[in-house]
Amino acid sequence: MGLICFLTGFYLVCGCPPDWGFFGHRMINRHAVYAIPAPLNQFYRQHIGWVEEHGVDADKRRYASPQEYKRHYIDLDHFETEGKPLLSPHLQQEIRHRLHLFAVTHQRDTLALTSSWPSFLLPGQEDAGEVWSLGPFLTLWDTLYANDPYEEQWMVEMADLPDTLFGGKKPASWTQMIFADSFSIHGILPYWLEINQKRLVQAFIRKDIPGILRLSADLGHYIGDAHVPLHTTRNYNGQLTGQHGIHGFWESRIPELFFEEWDLVTGPADYISDFRAWSWALVRESHSLVDEVLDKERQQRALFPEDRVLCFEDRNTQNLLTYCPDYARAYALSMDGMVEERLRSAIHGIASAWYTAWVDAGQPDLWKELTPLPVPEEPSSDPASASPFGRPHE
Repeated sequence: MGLICFLTGFYLVCGCPPDWGFFGHRMINRHAVYAIPAPLNQFYRQHIGWVEEHGVDADKRRYASPQEYKRHYIDLDHFETEGKPLLSPHLQQEIRHRLHLFAVTHQRDTLALTSSWPSFLLPGQEDAGEVWSLGPFLTLWDTLYANDPYEEQWMVEMADLPDTLFGGKKPASWTQMIFADSFSIHGILPYWLEINQKRLVQAFIRKDIPGILRLSADLGHYIGDAHVPLHTTRNYNGQLTGQHGIHGFWESRIPELFFEEWDLVTGPADYISDFRAWSWALVRESHSLVDEVLDKERQQRALFPEDRVLCFEDRNTQNLLTYCPDYARAYALSMDGMVEERLRSAIHGIASAWYTAWVDAGQPDLWKELTPLPVPEEPSSDPASASPFGRPHE
């Protein structure tokens, strides 16, 4: 997925294999290396080919791991509509706890348990029912989640639950309890950025070169995704506004056509004093651009005849339908260089995150031993012959 993946959204428009679009994430990881200050730049320049090539591993994992897709986006407008409080930037578990959904099966019905933080009420007995403490249920859920984090719903037979969970009064008519995650299915991108950054710091402390490279490549990918406005909204592919395909148009087709015209040189990386705040500011900045991304495309489409919006183009021995170059240029110009700016910002942000992790680890002298070490490969996948988990446009 990614802006700057510039990749798979375009796949749906042109029908071409998704590999070609991996160019985008590889490119921004490579450019990020050149923004790292000395002496750390010596280390990354020696391994520039690796962090470039593996900048797409996170996308490939979406064909093997059903949990991966959630890490590339967050639907801020699902949580933060008018009148709702902003999401807490604290770690994912805290938010998942507050956005839980617990239910039970009673005879043939499924009954939702009513949660009044921090307690439970029996269904239909909100005024007079027994009250249970929520804490033990959350503890049990954490255990279920830790044992099987790839699920979105966990079912436990009542016979397997301790009576103490219900204050010694387990309802005899219930047969099953259901724990559901109603949070992470809407994306965990900013939380995942923080988790990856902490892991990268630990890899630097251990001087674990394979780990440093793998986590650097992945962190670069996720930061690239965080710069894409459409990775922050439920309307991620224009499907809610009749603009299906805009995701790939914005992040794939426009960079493919015009990146050679862009200035991708950034200043040197900066130290990020508060990575959590930085991550959330980045995601919210991207989200602030969503309306412009959609509105400008709608305006341009009204100005162009249909046969100048979509054109056939020869690609890899196939004649495929994609967005016309003139239309793409008009759309890009109408956004006043937004795609170029987000790409350049991603490059600088990635370099700054890598540099910050190294500083926070005590600035280990990795460049004194510049002998490449073998780096374990990620599980291979064949995107051309498999379907990714998660959102269909990506």
